[in-house]
Formats: sequence, C-alpha cells, structure tokens
Amino acid sequence: MTPPPYALRPPAAADIVPYYYFLADPEVAVWLEDACQRPVSTAAVEDFVLRRGWCHWAIDAAGGFAGLAGIDDPDLVRGQARFFIIIGRRDLWGQGLGTAVTRQVLDYGFAVLGLRKVISDYLEPNFASARVHANAGFTVEGRLRADAFRRGSWVDRILVSVLRDEFMAGRP
Repeated sequence: MTPPPYALRPPAAADIVPYYYFLADPEVAVWLEDACQRPVSTAAVEDFVLRRGWCHWAIDAAGGFAGLAGIDDPDLVRGQARFFIIIGRRDLWGQGLGTAVTRQVLDYGFAVLGLRKVISDYLEPNFASARVHANAGFTVEGRLRADAFRRGSWVDRILVSVLRDEFMAGRP
C-alpha cells in the first residue's frame, strides 16, 4: 500500500489546537496513555506538542497536520529510546501512513542517532498499532496483563522492540 504523501517537520504552535481536538476524539484517545483518558489541559497539550524533547516531529499529510511521532526517553548508555506515534486524523487511517512514518523515524534513530534498540508499546486490541509496529520490524518482547482500563475492561499492553541490525537488514 502506498501511503499518502507526507512530511515530518518540527512541531509548531499552530498544531496545538488540532492536537487538542485529536485528544477529544474518543476513537483516538482510547489508545493513548492513561493521562489522555481524562480531560487534558491546554497547557499539557501545548507542553507535549511543543516539547523541545529529543526527537519530536509533526506529521503533515493530505493538506495539514495529521499527528505527532518521535523518539523519546533516550538512554544513551544502553543505546536505546522509546518510539511513539499518534495519527489523529481518522481519514488517514488504514492508508499506510503510520508504517511509512514509523520506518522513517526508526531510520533516523538508527542511521543518524546511532541507537542500538528502539522500544515501544501498544494496547491490545489496537490492531492498527500492532500492524504498524509489525510492518516496521518490531518484535513482541512481552505483555503487561490487564495494564490499562479501556472501554469498560482491562486490556493488555504489548511491549515491542526493534534492534538496529534487524531494522537495517530489512530496509528497502
């Protein structure tokens, strides 16, 4: 599947309001961190969007801001960091955008930053996130059983990772 054209760029103040609306969409927020399961203040959204953290990008696709992706929480002694992606525009779901962005971010993490390992996680049954992670080369490392309460029941958190050598070997 060919994803829609997209670009990664530094987050901007203009991304704060659209991101706030992504968090207000229950179909988006349900798969995000526990803190996003209750109302999130504008200040907290602004802090996350504009965080001058380690590697944080806004995703532009189909004429506008579509979400955020990046690598956070670096542990340079161990050569690893944590990947995240949020595509809040539901009209772009299922088109390969998540996988394309994930691969680009991983390529940067391994080829430019010299990471050895990138970790991530997703909530089961978020099949779309499971597919994106698998398509980008992540391997399931473990499961935190009944770790998050979503839609009236406890769901498992799936822990995944990809090693530089694995990712580079599978790169087109």
